[in-house]
Amino acid sequence: MTTTAAQEQSRPVVLLAVRPEVREMVLSDATLDRLAELGEVVGTDGREWDDVELPAGVRAIVTGWGTPEVSAELLERLPDLEIVAHTGGSVRGIVSREVWERGARVTTAAETNNRFVAEYTAAQVLLALKGAHHVVAHGRRNHALPRPIGAPGTLGQRIGLVSYGSIARHVRAVLRALDVEIWTWDPYVSDEDLARDDVRRAADLDELFRTCLVVSIHSPLIPGVTEGLVGADQLALLRPGATLVNTSRGAIIDEPALVALLQQRPDVCAVLDVTWPEPPVPESPLWELPNVQLTGHVAGAIGSEAVALGAAAVEELERHLTGEPLRHEVSATAAARRA
Repeated sequence: MTTTAAQEQSRPVVLLAVRPEVREMVLSDATLDRLAELGEVVGTDGREWDDVELPAGVRAIVTGWGTPEVSAELLERLPDLEIVAHTGGSVRGIVSREVWERGARVTTAAETNNRFVAEYTAAQVLLALKGAHHVVAHGRRNHALPRPIGAPGTLGQRIGLVSYGSIARHVRAVLRALDVEIWTWDPYVSDEDLARDDVRRAADLDELFRTCLVVSIHSPLIPGVTEGLVGADQLALLRPGATLVNTSRGAIIDEPALVALLQQRPDVCAVLDVTWPEPPVPESPLWELPNVQLTGHVAGAIGSEAVALGAAAVEELERHLTGEPLRHEVSATAAARRA
């Protein structure tokens, strides 16, 4: 069927503002073809807005990691903008408050990415309970592999989740296959939500660190609120043989206090997918400590998984353009609480 000039003009204009290196990761040929079916796609290099000629009638922007902020100044050049569909997780630094004030909608692929972070976390929890991290640390120190006689095993163990947002909920879902107790500290989650998921509430952060054999960090990094949330006092409470997992943001943990603890207590292991700064400075003891595993921010979507992020963003855009309810819309209030 031949598209008429009138039909072509009625198609929504979609601004694809994703950096080339990110586009290659998250947007498959099939996803790009689907995007082209939804509207007239106009691309930028996703690096700067200045000196970029923007067409009239842009109704949607597809963004990615590193896309510059959709600011009040940019909105003046995009009077018809209705939606920002982000192929990454957090929209912090990409979507300004003026976007919501304009009445435009914001959606993100965070929920898709969170699934992969949860799978990584659950894998580390299982390895911790099997004693694998401690075996590796012992091997590094002694060039010998002990029998993991002292490993706790999985049955009946207590796992602590610092905050109970989307990723932690996915972690809980994956760990349902294990006979473990899931505990959390989160002042915002309701008792009803925890009861539904069979998750127990710790009275405070100290109780979580004192009683759980594996503690996993899932709090968002909110400047002035969660920076240094986990400090020396909490770290000192970790049980003998405990494992600390961080897939959130490095600055949530007081890193000098963590280094000191790990130097003093070889019985504690840390699996750090994130650090502060990231990567650690060359002289950081984290590189050499045998009871530390640095995994370099691989918990989120990588390789074949990353393509799912682009597909999720385009699916949301399609729902908006066809009048269907969005599944992953982000409000201004929710964005302020997220990483």
